[in-house]
Amino acid sequence: MIFGMIGVQVMKKIILVLLASVLIAGLCACARTVTGYDGLIEKAREEINISDADTIEIRIGGTTDTGRRSLVWFITGSQYQAHEYFPMEFEIAKNDNSKFKFIKAYTALDRGTDIAVRPWNSGYSFLINNENCKTLKITEADGSTESIEVTAYPFVFSHESMQGGFEYQFLDENGNEIV
Repeated sequence: MIFGMIGVQVMKKIILVLLASVLIAGLCACARTVTGYDGLIEKAREEINISDADTIEIRIGGTTDTGRRSLVWFITGSQYQAHEYFPMEFEIAKNDNSKFKFIKAYTALDRGTDIAVRPWNSGYSFLINNENCKTLKITEADGSTESIEVTAYPFVFSHESMQGGFEYQFLDENGNEIV
């Protein structure tokens, strides 16, 4: 009888610990969902690893969307500061396109002044914020080319190569490569 009473007490504690764990896990999952533009900016402030992330100007430069996934490009710095570019992946909620679940922060590849690239989702996402860049030229493995006119800044474009490999160049108004 005494062992039965001890066993019941232990079982109650185990059940309470399990319930608390489930509750905590549920709360953590909710905290990872953000809503709207402001929620995305606040999440970027948490994830961006720079000294003044809590006060620096941060804005969204554009997105690359594939299905329910979105690669959001964040730009730090004002018109008087140097810019840095931070791509972050989010999952878009099924029933509400204004809600996002944070997936992962990436490092952008610097490809010149105010030009950044990120391999993503079997392709590449490009962010061009350099007003001297007028064309993004993509050359496929078979030699075919595509010239994408840069029409506004920042400019975000995504490309998936059907042939598995491609090269890209950023060109000024005279067709000279920007490096």
